Amino acid sequence: MQMINDFKIDAVCHGMTPILPDVDGSDPYEIPKEIGIFHRIDSSNDLTSDMIVQRIIRNKFLFEERNKKKEAKEVYIENMIRKQ
Repeated sequence: MQMINDFKIDAVCHGMTPILPDVDGSDPYEIPKEIGIFHRIDSSNDLTSDMIVQRIIRNKFLFEERNKKKEAKEVYIENMIRKQ
């Protein structure tokens, strides 16, 4: 409560993800809920950390494949120039 007063906090928000208890098992939002400043926010975004990781992996693979093709093309052109 001290921090809420010191920093003049008038809203504490959390998305629609599950609220995990603190290490001692208590609700981390207990005080904001008690004083009526806690709000759930629905961002309507279904993006998860797993989806982000999968996207990174997929893009890394595509990047590597694209660069292999570029490198092969450069080697081919270099060989053609040397033959001339």
